[in-house]
Amino acid sequence: MKSLGLFWILLMLLAFTCKADRKRGFETLENERELVSNFKSFVHDVWNERDMDRFEALSAENYAKNLNGVRVVNNRSEAEVQLNGYFMGFPDARVSTADIVVKDHHLFTQWVFSGTNTGRFAGTAPTGKKIEIKGYSKVLFNKEGKIIREDAYYNELEMFRQLGYTLNAPIME
Repeated sequence: MKSLGLFWILLMLLAFTCKADRKRGFETLENERELVSNFKSFVHDVWNERDMDRFEALSAENYAKNLNGVRVVNNRSEAEVQLNGYFMGFPDARVSTADIVVKDHHLFTQWVFSGTNTGRFAGTAPTGKKIEIKGYSKVLFNKEGKIIREDAYYNELEMFRQLGYTLNAPIME
């Protein structure tokens, strides 16, 4: 009789545990969908439509960005300056994404940046050259679903090569 009572207790415990896991899984799935939606809006509205009001709505005030492991942006205002630098240098710039994966509050994606350099960019004169750069980003969201950090990785040397710049051998003395 004791073993039958113990069996029922274990069965009930298992049933409640499974129900809690299903609920947690549903919440996680909904959260993942929200993060993907927010990121897609970030790419479409901010990068492709140049809507800085949407950037403010989708990012946290303490937004930070690292490029190839180097911190380049420490807050939303600095990010707006950086974005506008790309928009001025590449007025026809487009960003597309592929293979978006979400784990916890992190989003991972591959992207392609393309555009024609018809304006000043990174302190250099326009070259008139078209570029297409592939990269990878890891994006961190806060609990409200706003972007708080992006770690972007791409081949900067390849970007400048496509713009027509060359790398000269060092002068050895």
